[in-house]
Amino acid sequence: MTKQVFRVVDIPCDSTADEMSALLNGPAEDGYTLQSLAYSWPGVGARAVFRLPARRVDGQWVRE
Repeated sequence: MTKQVFRVVDIPCDSTADEMSALLNGPAEDGYTLQSLAYSWPGVGARAVFRLPARRVDGQWVRE
């Protein structure tokens, strides 16, 4: 199975610190790096976008 280049994680408003930590550490343990973190996302407490090290080559994402 091929990993997606981007991974989006929604963090519920009522998450505890431990739950938030687990949600954010999961993608990092899979090799993703945090690209952005937006607070007060509608219906969610926060939204984190992670990305694998990759670049665009001829319109395709190529992992580095």
